[in-house]
Amino acid sequence: GFGLLMLGVVMSYFSHSQIWALQKGDRLYVGGKTNRAQVAFEQEVLEILDRLSSQPKGEEKEAAIEV
Repeated sequence: GFGLLMLGVVMSYFSHSQIWALQKGDRLYVGGKTNRAQVAFEQEVLEILDRLSSQPKGEEKEAAIEV
């Protein structure tokens, strides 16, 4: 029991994030969540959006797979 408790405590220190994207017509909706490091997460999402917006129209699907 103690080992499982310690494993849970150690796992709570790791950061994990999720990013979602939905394309409806010509609009792209992006959302996400993280358990820690909100500022770094925001910067990472903005960097991804900048990279996607700077690419020509035919390469969006390839960029989404690389991210």
